[in-house]
Formats: sequence, C-alpha cells, structure tokens
Amino acid sequence: MDENNNQEQKQENQNIVSQTNNIEKKHVEKPKERKPGLIAKLINTIKQYQRVLYVAQKPDKQEFMSSLKISLIGITILGVIGYIIFLIYNLVF
Repeated sequence: MDENNNQEQKQENQNIVSQTNNIEKKHVEKPKERKPGLIAKLINTIKQYQRVLYVAQKPDKQEFMSSLKISLIGITILGVIGYIIFLIYNLVF
C-alpha cells in the first residue's frame, strides 16, 4: 500500500513538474510596438517646442547683463587663444 501511495505521489510530482516545464516553454509573443512615423515625430517635436516657448519668459535686466558678461568673457578668451596660436604659427613657420 505504501508502494502504491509512493508511486502515485511520484506520478503527481512528475505531472506537476511537466506542467510547469510546459508553461515555461511556451513563448508568448509581445505585440509589436509600432514606431512612430515621420509626421508623428514632427508633431511631437513641435509640441515640445510649444511647451518650451510657453514656459520661457523674458529675462530681467540683471539676468541679461550677467549672461552678456559671461558670453563676452568666453568670446574674449577664445579670441586670445586663437591670436596666440596665430602668432606661434607665424613665428615658427
């Protein structure tokens, strides 16, 4: 009797294992995501531009002056570096 119960138990365990293996083996395909077309991308980009323009505001005088100073300092530094390279090139060659 114990042998019968043991065999039945083994059979049930094998059935459970085979069922779980079958479940794991099934390949469920995900639906293919459609890539947005050119027009959809263009519309999305325009919406992003509109959102930026809506949030943007005119800078006050202090903010404008600080941006102007930083830009002028950067342009001056690049000009000086370029002039130094120009002088070195003319002196060497």
